[in-house]
Amino acid sequence: MFKMIKIELSLLLAVSLLLFSALAIHAEPVPSGEGWCVDSDYGFSIGILPSAADTDVAKPVEVVEPLSFVATYAADITNIPYVGFKSMGFSIPDVAEPAGMNYFIKLYRFPEKIRHLPIIAPLPADFGINKIIGGSEISTFMAARRNLVVKMGLIESSGRQFTEQAPFPALLIKNAGQAEQKSFLASVVFYSIYLRSRPLPGITAEARPGSVEYSMLGVTAFHQALLQACEKNFQSLKNDDDGYHCFLRHYASGRAQILKVMKSPLQFKDNWKTLPMPQGSTKFLSSLLLLISDEYTSKTAKSAPEELNTPFFKTNWQPSRRTIFEVGSIFDTATQPEKH
Repeated sequence: MFKMIKIELSLLLAVSLLLFSALAIHAEPVPSGEGWCVDSDYGFSIGILPSAADTDVAKPVEVVEPLSFVATYAADITNIPYVGFKSMGFSIPDVAEPAGMNYFIKLYRFPEKIRHLPIIAPLPADFGINKIIGGSEISTFMAARRNLVVKMGLIESSGRQFTEQAPFPALLIKNAGQAEQKSFLASVVFYSIYLRSRPLPGITAEARPGSVEYSMLGVTAFHQALLQACEKNFQSLKNDDDGYHCFLRHYASGRAQILKVMKSPLQFKDNWKTLPMPQGSTKFLSSLLLLISDEYTSKTAKSAPEELNTPFFKTNWQPSRRTIFEVGSIFDTATQPEKH
């Protein structure tokens, strides 16, 4: 039986890869969503946190090139407190004295020695993106290797200074085999994509073009479409989380995947100036929607879970993996209309 399941899973992955390969070479324009489209200036990011236990000193087969927004030795993002990041649900290890720690990020190109399609292919289904109008635009964008960016994380003291003598660690690929592929996938903490507002013909926008409020409209439209699709296609689950809607996205005997969608995107209309983006001095994060995919296993449950807040669920279902998909928007002050 397990052999049959393994064969079926292999066939499903093969089909997914074929579909994604087709998307990657598709020459025709892909339709955007209603009220949103991919902001291609920022790529599709894969956020990783390499294991601190990795002590392999073998010569790497690839030293991945960093993007050139900051000095080679510096971090691109330095203002993420560890406590705040972890409290948002990101699956990162516990540390001593967390209040004094930051989650630093440096941006790298995607490694040549890592196959990207096995990593990307499951995402549209895992996060319900394949159920919405315009979802194929995101799928196509992610499938193109040239659009991929690695956001490599580092947990260090908030006072850490990066210098040529004490640089941000390099992104090294130790070998080109399957073990390295699995190791890279295991290090993934989150994914990020950015959306722009897309005017709809005959409909007046809810905010003035060029304003921070206008920059958020794409994420808001995407969020509404995704919630409608999830409510239509997946079973809603009772839960005690005030911040998220929860859905049973997939169930097989002993395995369940729960999709959690924020009830409302985070909007930074008053504090966007504190959230600079590394891509330029005029660019700031203006809103953020988190989608969480939680995978569970059970050796005792005989049916799919219906509630997440019961003692039975907490006793009989064990979390096995969590991945977060960020959907953000960027406010570029350079696009503000001139004042007369």
